Amino acid sequence: ADDNGVRLAIRLERETARLVRRTADRGSSQPISEPVTLQDIREQPRVLRLVRDATHWFAFVDTQLLGALTLAGQPELSEFRVLAEAGPAWISDVEVEELRPQTATPA
Repeated sequence: ADDNGVRLAIRLERETARLVRRTADRGSSQPISEPVTLQDIREQPRVLRLVRDATHWFAFVDTQLLGALTLAGQPELSEFRVLAEAGPAWISDVEVEELRPQTATPA
């Protein structure tokens, strides 16, 4: 993947997580959500979940909602990355879902 270009990321720190926008892998992060205090689960891996519906991205760490990002008026970004600050992150599962409107089935 290209090291430059706008992308969304989940920024994980030891006690908090938030959504950020980055323009390069080694560049600074622009926060786009408030930091969320994570549950203290030492010795347990984290679970990341991204859900996209027709209008928003929803990002979760474990079961905690980090934020919802509207898609309206935003360019479609090809990547969503994980950024671990101040050391490694232990992640057991990454789940990405796209929710689509239910289509009518012929009778």
